Amino acid sequence: SVLGVVMELVEVMMLALAGACAYLLYVIAADVMFHIICGVTFMVAAAFAIVKGQITQHMPKKLAWFAATGVIFLLFIYWTLSVVFRMPTPKDTIGCGGVHYVTHDEL
Repeated sequence: SVLGVVMELVEVMMLALAGACAYLLYVIAADVMFHIICGVTFMVAAAFAIVKGQITQHMPKKLAWFAATGVIFLLFIYWTLSVVFRMPTPKDTIGCGGVHYVTHDEL
């Protein structure tokens, strides 16, 4: 029927637009998307470790899975502080070397 064909065309157009939006996000904010993907990966790994710890029957294995969750958390904190929220590098000069910043050591 005509309505079925129109609905399929609408679905194809929506998928194409969703792909175009994903591509534009990648072009405009590739670094942000990389950080989001890394964060989601840490989240999935931590959720997997927590669930495995909850469904495991033996206590030593439970403790090992919960310890793995803690390690994943520490790795996530290290990654966020060293990659996402890193300290800015101080500048020595501006532009073509015309202006020189004076630090406390040089006073």
